[in-house]
Formats: sequence, structure tokens, C-alpha cells
Amino acid sequence: MHVYEIQKDNGLKLVQQVPEVHFSIDNLLLTQSGDALLTGAHSIPHKILTHLSDPHHRAPSSVLRLPLAADGRVVVDEITELFHDHGDLISGSTAAHIHSGQLLIGSVIDKLVVCDLYMKQQPAKNSGKK
Repeated sequence: MHVYEIQKDNGLKLVQQVPEVHFSIDNLLLTQSGDALLTGAHSIPHKILTHLSDPHHRAPSSVLRLPLAADGRVVVDEITELFHDHGDLISGSTAAHIHSGQLLIGSVIDKLVVCDLYMKQQPAKNSGKK
């Protein structure tokens, strides 16, 4: 994945090459807070191609969260997989959105999945007060 900055002349300047994430990523969606990108992802790309040709062949589905730094670069060491299914619940996830504590996962030719999202809470920073 490559991250570009749009220049004043509408040209593009490469600012980051995200190393291999071991998934074929699909539609990217900026979270409402603007601090991350969500994407449907395919852990075995050839299976999604087979699934698109014949829906009886199931394909794994994943959703990735790619956190963004203030400058818009992806924070690579904080990429997380929010969802994974072998293709039984949903096949070939292509898009994801978080709304009201729920993860909505879409597919081109399969169903929409809605599930509760439980994010690990970050520990409070020690203020130094006792």
C-alpha cells in the first residue's frame, strides 16, 4: 500500500510505502474520528476471485484497522485485525464501518454482517499523583 500527498499542482508525492500487510485490502474508509482507516481484506486473494465466479465457494473475510498519525501516515506497528471469518459467516468482505459500538461488514455478493465491537481499552496514563 502506498500513501500519497496531493500537491498544489494536483500532482502526487509518495510519502509512505506501507510494508506487506499479508492481506489484499479492499475499500478504505476513514473513521468518523479521522484517526484510522478501516478496510475489508482478503487473507487468501485467489479464494475471493473463485467466490466471485461461484458464490458456493466461500472465501475468508477480515477487517483491518489502520491507525493514522497526525501527518496522515499509517502507523504500521499498530495495524490490527478487528474481524476474521473463514467464510462461513461472511464471504469476501469488502468494506467496514464502525457505528454506535458495532462493526458493520459488507461484501460484494454476500450478506451484511453486524457485530458488537469490543476494543481493548488503553490504560490511563499515570499522572504522577498518589
